[in-house]
Amino acid sequence: MLLNISDLTSFVISCYNGECQDKLSKLGRSMFPTRLNINKGVNNLNNELDKNIMSNSNIPNDHFMSTLTPGISTTNLNKNIYQSTIPDNNSELKTKEGFSMIRPKNLTSDSFLTRFRDHDMVNDTDMNDYQNRKVYLFVINFHHTKYKAAPFIRNTIYKLFAKKYPYDFDLFLIGPKENTRLKIYGNGLFSKGYYAYHSMKIAIELFPPESGYVYAGYFEANDDSCLQPTLLGHENHDRAMSETWFPWKNTRRWRWNAKLNRNRTLFNKAYMNAVSEVESDSLLHSYCRFDFSQLRRGWGDFFYFPKSNLTAFLDLESVMYKHYVFLENAVPFILNCLDAYEIVDCNHGKMWDRRHCSHLHPVKFSRPRERKICLHRVKGTTLRERPDTW
Repeated sequence: MLLNISDLTSFVISCYNGECQDKLSKLGRSMFPTRLNINKGVNNLNNELDKNIMSNSNIPNDHFMSTLTPGISTTNLNKNIYQSTIPDNNSELKTKEGFSMIRPKNLTSDSFLTRFRDHDMVNDTDMNDYQNRKVYLFVINFHHTKYKAAPFIRNTIYKLFAKKYPYDFDLFLIGPKENTRLKIYGNGLFSKGYYAYHSMKIAIELFPPESGYVYAGYFEANDDSCLQPTLLGHENHDRAMSETWFPWKNTRRWRWNAKLNRNRTLFNKAYMNAVSEVESDSLLHSYCRFDFSQLRRGWGDFFYFPKSNLTAFLDLESVMYKHYVFLENAVPFILNCLDAYEIVDCNHGKMWDRRHCSHLHPVKFSRPRERKICLHRVKGTTLRERPDTW
């Protein structure tokens, strides 16, 4: 049989879960060994999709296959697969840009960026900026598809942020489901943010240095984070930055140790499996100059690394995401390997140091009072206010 529907179903489900990038070439070669057979395969696919995939409860009907390529359907799948695959001399299928990543068909990835130059929002795109200026990338990750605050974040908070932040930067909003009207890119991840660190890798692959996006450094923060531009501007941008870390033990009672990840593996076991892989690989281990018996957990709502750490971050993130390591294990581990220092951080609790915190979390922009708190912090009006947290 040319088309193995069982494999295809598994593939589409994995794509919905945000995992199709590494699987497409392998599956494509087994299903469609030559371009001639693509059309035959698509005919089989069209006949079987509804029965084998749409009935699967893991894939909501309203955005069926949306994480493969926006607009893909049984009516235009032939065209999408044909345009997304190119056989080489050995008749092997290879992915083209657009099929492995989530990208609107009539928009470029660049259109999802909001640029701030000389302390103001700009509409023009000058790729020479990345060579001639020190430009940073800010990736703002939404854990859920509640995007109502997105315009306020982009057009108010970060527009004011730019007035006092000493550097130029690009802003990139990303969440579980794409919203082109609000300029929010879809990462295909499940809600709740368990693997939110993967949004950074997606952003880097969309805006890589080799395509001219030579960023001086990379920030990621949650959509309910509030960054103070003056304090953040005083941080050392030549070193990676992290939130607070805590000692972690495999056997310690911590609620996330006992939860299952996407592979139905306990998070603590997934973490240890990833650590073992890093430890056994000479290149990966060379990034991490610390005692692996002294592992950490910590907040993962904010982190930063300079461009000098880019390769190391991507290599380490790949291992963490492959094992579906929980955010609050993966981020501290990677940042520890990158020799990050802990910023003065306010994350939940009483926030006693809030007058000195570069990062404040959570600030729920759906609440008018907390919007004002972040506005006051960004403007520098007052740093004494505290949002409602447990």
